[in-house]
Amino acid sequence: MPKPDHDPSIEHEPHLRGGPAEPDPSEEAADRILDPQQKSPDSCAEDSAKHSVFDEPNIFPGRKTEVIAQDWSCSKCGYNLRGLPTGRRCPECGHIELYQPPPPGKLSFGEWYRERKSKVSVGKSWMILGFAAMLSWPWAVIGVLFNRIPNAMYVIAMGPAVDEVLKLAATALIVEVRPYWIKRTEQIWVAALVSSIGFASVENALSFALFVTAPSFDLILWRWLVCTGLHLTCTAIAVSGLTRAWQLADQESRAPQVSHALTPLVFAIIFHGLLNGLVAFLNLADYGF
Repeated sequence: MPKPDHDPSIEHEPHLRGGPAEPDPSEEAADRILDPQQKSPDSCAEDSAKHSVFDEPNIFPGRKTEVIAQDWSCSKCGYNLRGLPTGRRCPECGHIELYQPPPPGKLSFGEWYRERKSKVSVGKSWMILGFAAMLSWPWAVIGVLFNRIPNAMYVIAMGPAVDEVLKLAATALIVEVRPYWIKRTEQIWVAALVSSIGFASVENALSFALFVTAPSFDLILWRWLVCTGLHLTCTAIAVSGLTRAWQLADQESRAPQVSHALTPLVFAIIFHGLLNGLVAFLNLADYGF
């Protein structure tokens, strides 16, 4: 195989060598993957809808003022701007909202979302969310391992963060990427709570099977009542933000902002960590569980 020519002379530039350019072999694998996706009608429609010009912020001065005729929340405080002219400051926080509802019938995320949602049956919706809820159960193994690390930082900070994120990861992914699979907010609650119960059950069973050979009755009650209740409470706190993010997206037919669910998730992690810290302190005080 000839050695590559590293001569920096201009005569060795590809467009001056003559003949067709040689394709990069490393791009062939990417082409095999991307070509079917680009030829798929559903993929093209989704890509066009998510990159519609009507879903971009209107940042140019002198834009035409229109009355917002649908529910449309301020991106800073969540105030409903319906009935107000575009380009005006939010009455609640003073923020100038740069996004506005797309014109009816124009290619936008809202049109694509409504069309896709109408094709998903209620039964299929429940089946998908049920499967998503069960996806968190195998991840409970990681939760068990984190909780057994003999380090206060892992028990109080890392462990709760891992637990709360893994319990909602699959449901949050659906809300962000495939929100049209969801029909009602109750489905998000059910999926999240089922995920939490399964996660806690697997975690408890593994803890007794691997680390506690002869658990006392008090410990069994503590694990199955208090710890499971803690998981459910923290999940309820975290999923409230996720539900709100989907609800706003569904009402306004705009792309979900899952980042809005971050604050409740942080509160759930803090609450979980505080209880873990309390238990660790009581164990040090010879009041073990």
